[in-house]
Amino acid sequence: MKKNDKKVVNILKNNWPIIIVLLLSMILHILALCEVGFEYSLGSDDGAYVLSGIEFANTGRIIMHRVLSAQIMPGLTFIIAFFSFFLGEGYKLWVGLKILYLLMGLGTIIGLYKILRLYTNKYISALPCLFFLATDYIWMDNLILTETPFIFFFVLMLYHTLKLSIKPTKRDYIFVV
Repeated sequence: MKKNDKKVVNILKNNWPIIIVLLLSMILHILALCEVGFEYSLGSDDGAYVLSGIEFANTGRIIMHRVLSAQIMPGLTFIIAFFSFFLGEGYKLWVGLKILYLLMGLGTIIGLYKILRLYTNKYISALPCLFFLATDYIWMDNLILTETPFIFFFVLMLYHTLKLSIKPTKRDYIFVV
Protein backbone atom coordinates (compact mmCIF):
# COMPACT_ATOMS: atom_id res chain seq x y z
CA MET A 1 0.00 0.00 0.00
CA LYS A 2 1.31 3.44 -0.97
CA LYS A 3 1.87 6.17 1.59
CA ASN A 4 -1.04 8.25 0.24
CA ASP A 5 -3.34 5.22 0.32
CA LYS A 6 -2.46 4.62 3.97
CA LYS A 7 -3.18 8.27 4.71
CA VAL A 8 -6.66 8.05 3.13
CA VAL A 9 -7.45 4.80 4.94
CA ASN A 10 -6.31 6.38 8.21
CA ILE A 11 -8.53 9.44 7.65
CA LEU A 12 -11.54 7.24 6.85
CA LYS A 13 -10.87 5.00 9.86
CA ASN A 14 -10.47 7.90 12.28
CA ASN A 15 -13.43 9.93 11.03
CA TRP A 16 -16.04 7.40 9.93
CA PRO A 17 -18.89 8.85 12.07
CA ILE A 18 -18.73 12.26 10.34
CA ILE A 19 -18.29 10.63 6.94
CA ILE A 20 -21.62 8.86 7.48
CA VAL A 21 -23.26 12.18 8.43
CA LEU A 22 -21.74 13.87 5.36
CA LEU A 23 -22.97 11.09 3.06
CA LEU A 24 -26.47 11.34 4.55
CA SER A 25 -26.41 15.10 4.10
CA MET A 26 -25.26 14.81 0.50
CA ILE A 27 -28.00 12.27 -0.25
CA LEU A 28 -30.63 14.55 1.32
CA HIS A 29 -29.33 17.56 -0.61
CA ILE A 30 -29.44 15.64 -3.88
CA LEU A 31 -32.94 14.32 -3.17
CA ALA A 32 -34.10 17.85 -2.37
CA LEU A 33 -32.54 19.17 -5.59
CA CYS A 34 -34.26 16.41 -7.57
CA GLU A 35 -37.57 17.28 -5.92
CA VAL A 36 -37.50 21.06 -6.34
CA GLY A 37 -35.10 21.44 -9.29
CA PHE A 38 -32.06 23.62 -9.79
CA GLU A 39 -34.09 26.73 -10.61
CA TYR A 40 -36.19 26.48 -7.44
CA SER A 41 -36.71 29.92 -5.97
CA LEU A 42 -39.03 31.66 -3.54
CA GLY A 43 -39.36 34.43 -6.10
CA SER A 44 -38.29 36.89 -3.42
CA ASP A 45 -34.87 37.77 -1.97
CA ASP A 46 -33.22 34.68 -3.46
CA GLY A 47 -34.18 35.68 -7.00
CA ALA A 48 -33.28 39.28 -6.24
CA TYR A 49 -29.77 38.23 -5.13
CA VAL A 50 -29.26 36.28 -8.36
CA LEU A 51 -30.43 39.27 -10.42
CA SER A 52 -28.15 41.50 -8.34
CA GLY A 53 -25.15 39.31 -9.13
CA ILE A 54 -25.98 39.27 -12.84
CA GLU A 55 -26.48 43.06 -12.86
CA PHE A 56 -23.17 43.58 -11.04
CA ALA A 57 -21.35 41.33 -13.53
CA ASN A 58 -22.82 43.27 -16.45
CA THR A 59 -22.78 46.86 -15.18
CA GLY A 60 -20.94 47.07 -11.86
CA ARG A 61 -24.13 48.28 -10.14
CA ILE A 62 -25.44 46.70 -6.93
CA ILE A 63 -29.21 46.38 -6.97
CA MET A 64 -31.90 44.73 -4.87
CA HIS A 65 -35.38 44.15 -6.25
CA ARG A 66 -34.27 45.87 -9.47
CA VAL A 67 -33.30 49.22 -7.86
CA LEU A 68 -29.92 50.56 -6.67
CA SER A 69 -29.56 49.56 -3.05
CA ALA A 70 -27.24 49.79 -0.08
CA GLN A 71 -29.55 47.38 1.79
CA ILE A 72 -28.04 44.19 0.38
CA MET A 73 -25.29 41.83 1.45
CA PRO A 74 -22.80 42.71 -1.31
CA GLY A 75 -20.58 39.68 -0.70
CA LEU A 76 -23.29 37.43 -2.06
CA THR A 77 -23.71 39.73 -5.09
CA PHE A 78 -19.96 39.46 -5.76
CA ILE A 79 -19.99 35.64 -5.49
CA ILE A 80 -22.95 35.37 -7.87
CA ALA A 81 -21.31 37.84 -10.29
CA PHE A 82 -18.12 35.76 -10.25
CA PHE A 83 -20.11 32.63 -11.11
CA SER A 84 -22.06 34.43 -13.83
CA PHE A 85 -18.81 35.41 -15.59
CA PHE A 86 -18.08 31.72 -16.11
CA LEU A 87 -21.55 30.16 -16.23
CA GLY A 88 -23.65 32.83 -17.90
CA GLU A 89 -27.03 34.06 -16.70
CA GLY A 90 -29.32 31.07 -17.14
CA TYR A 91 -29.68 27.51 -16.02
CA LYS A 92 -25.92 26.87 -15.69
CA LEU A 93 -25.66 29.72 -13.19
CA TRP A 94 -28.42 28.21 -11.04
CA VAL A 95 -26.75 24.78 -11.18
CA GLY A 96 -23.38 26.25 -10.18
CA LEU A 97 -24.88 28.22 -7.29
CA LYS A 98 -26.85 25.24 -5.99
CA ILE A 99 -23.69 23.10 -6.06
CA LEU A 100 -21.78 25.86 -4.25
CA TYR A 101 -24.48 26.01 -1.58
CA LEU A 102 -24.47 22.22 -1.22
CA LEU A 103 -20.69 22.37 -0.69
CA MET A 104 -21.04 25.18 1.87
CA GLY A 105 -23.67 23.11 3.70
CA LEU A 106 -21.28 20.15 3.81
CA GLY A 107 -18.44 22.48 4.81
CA THR A 108 -20.51 23.75 7.72
CA ILE A 109 -20.91 20.19 8.98
CA ILE A 110 -17.18 19.55 8.64
CA GLY A 111 -16.40 22.83 10.41
CA LEU A 112 -18.68 22.04 13.35
CA TYR A 113 -17.16 18.57 13.60
CA LYS A 114 -13.64 20.01 13.61
CA ILE A 115 -14.60 22.51 16.34
CA LEU A 116 -15.94 19.74 18.53
CA ARG A 117 -12.95 17.48 17.79
CA LEU A 118 -10.76 20.10 19.44
CA TYR A 119 -12.40 19.14 22.72
CA THR A 120 -13.89 15.65 22.44
CA ASN A 121 -13.86 12.33 20.57
CA LYS A 122 -15.12 11.52 17.07
CA TYR A 123 -18.41 10.00 18.27
CA ILE A 124 -19.54 12.90 20.44
CA SER A 125 -18.28 15.35 17.80
CA ALA A 126 -20.45 13.79 15.10
CA LEU A 127 -23.69 13.84 17.14
CA PRO A 128 -24.42 17.60 16.97
CA CYS A 129 -23.68 17.49 13.24
CA LEU A 130 -26.85 15.41 12.83
CA PHE A 131 -28.74 18.67 13.47
CA PHE A 132 -27.77 19.78 9.94
CA LEU A 133 -29.73 16.87 8.50
CA ALA A 134 -32.96 18.63 9.51
CA THR A 135 -35.31 19.47 6.66
CA ASP A 136 -35.04 23.22 7.15
CA TYR A 137 -31.24 23.21 6.72
CA ILE A 138 -31.40 21.02 3.64
CA TRP A 139 -34.11 23.32 2.22
CA MET A 140 -32.13 26.45 3.16
CA ASP A 141 -29.13 25.17 1.19
CA ASN A 142 -31.39 24.99 -1.88
CA LEU A 143 -32.10 28.72 -1.79
CA ILE A 144 -29.66 31.43 -2.80
CA LEU A 145 -29.94 33.42 0.42
CA THR A 146 -27.43 34.76 2.95
CA GLU A 147 -28.02 32.13 5.64
CA THR A 148 -25.92 29.32 4.14
CA PRO A 149 -22.77 31.40 3.49
CA PHE A 150 -23.16 33.18 6.84
CA ILE A 151 -23.33 29.93 8.83
CA PHE A 152 -20.48 28.41 6.81
CA PHE A 153 -18.11 31.36 7.26
CA PHE A 154 -19.14 31.86 10.90
CA VAL A 155 -18.29 28.23 11.70
CA LEU A 156 -14.93 28.59 9.87
CA MET A 157 -14.14 31.77 11.82
CA LEU A 158 -15.11 30.13 15.11
CA TYR A 159 -12.96 27.08 14.36
CA HIS A 160 -9.86 29.12 13.57
CA THR A 161 -10.47 31.41 16.57
CA LEU A 162 -10.61 28.42 18.89
CA LYS A 163 -7.49 26.95 17.29
CA LEU A 164 -5.76 30.29 17.89
CA SER A 165 -6.66 30.09 21.57
CA ILE A 166 -5.09 26.63 21.79
CA LYS A 167 -1.93 27.28 19.75
CA PRO A 168 -1.44 30.58 17.93
CA THR A 169 -0.37 30.21 14.30
CA LYS A 170 -0.10 32.73 11.49
CA ARG A 171 -2.36 30.55 9.29
CA ASP A 172 -5.23 30.58 11.78
CA TYR A 173 -4.77 34.29 12.39
CA ILE A 174 -5.05 34.99 8.65
CA PHE A 175 -8.22 32.86 8.42
CA VAL A 176 -9.83 34.78 11.28
CA VAL A 177 -8.93 38.15 9.79
